[in-house]
Amino acid sequence: MDGAVLDSVEPVELLATRAYEKLRDAILAYRLLPGDRLSVPDLARQMRISRSPVREAVQRLIHEGLAEHVTHRGAEVARVEPIDLLQLYVVREVLEGLAARLAAQHVDPETSAALQLILERHEQAVLRDDDDKTHTELDIEFHRRIRELGGNPHLSEMLGRVQGRAHLALHSLWRGKEASRLAVREHRRILAAIVAADPDAAEQAARAHVVALRTRLSQTVKGSDSSRRDGGGPTVGSPRWILGETVGDDSSLSDGTPLPARRRQGNRSPTSSPGVMATTDHTIVVNELQGGPQ
Repeated sequence: MDGAVLDSVEPVELLATRAYEKLRDAILAYRLLPGDRLSVPDLARQMRISRSPVREAVQRLIHEGLAEHVTHRGAEVARVEPIDLLQLYVVREVLEGLAARLAAQHVDPETSAALQLILERHEQAVLRDDDDKTHTELDIEFHRRIRELGGNPHLSEMLGRVQGRAHLALHSLWRGKEASRLAVREHRRILAAIVAADPDAAEQAARAHVVALRTRLSQTVKGSDSSRRDGGGPTVGSPRWILGETVGDDSSLSDGTPLPARRRQGNRSPTSSPGVMATTDHTIVVNELQGGPQ
């Protein structure tokens, strides 16, 4: 055979990673809402790839707590109610503290520099007033590096799932420059203790950070409850809004197309079979990964 007649095909592992990143971004940007179904056939068709990498991507989302498998329904974006989220942060406080303690015991110049770079990028994002997606990604990366630095795979797995579910509410915490600035300042204290190889100070700083997050979240939940009692309904950016009860009129797809306000079940057809994503309101979510199905 003379010359190349076929285009190169990306490895399944790479396609799975790219599919995972697209789905994760859609979840964290609230283009996919809690309770939305993650139908492998539908997602594979939207992304124009085979089902295998999509199936692997969905399983990774489940492993990281961003999705869950529901009996007789299949995979869907994880739901976390406000009271459950506050309880989750109690657990996260302990696990984050332990992760920071272990990180301070294993820190080296290379990992210290990597964490410093992430934090510097986050500080620049605050100064530029970047969008929520940038803040969320940098926050996730900072905490992921710390839990991996600790070198305990059991802790890393447990904390990874807790962090994944906790980040479903980050949109409410990131709204406004002050919340972002406070979080970066708290991250700076954690990093300083880790770099100083001070396990006690690292654990204390990490736990204080999660307590502060939980306090801000609790205040947001209370504000949402007050709004509901006053007849105003859930506020845009509040955990109740995030967790899928209502999508406000300012929501839109990645291309800027506005989404209609809808209740949690509003995007599903009553005749949909388990595991199939209905698209009665709009087509969710992701750009194609390559030219066609494999």
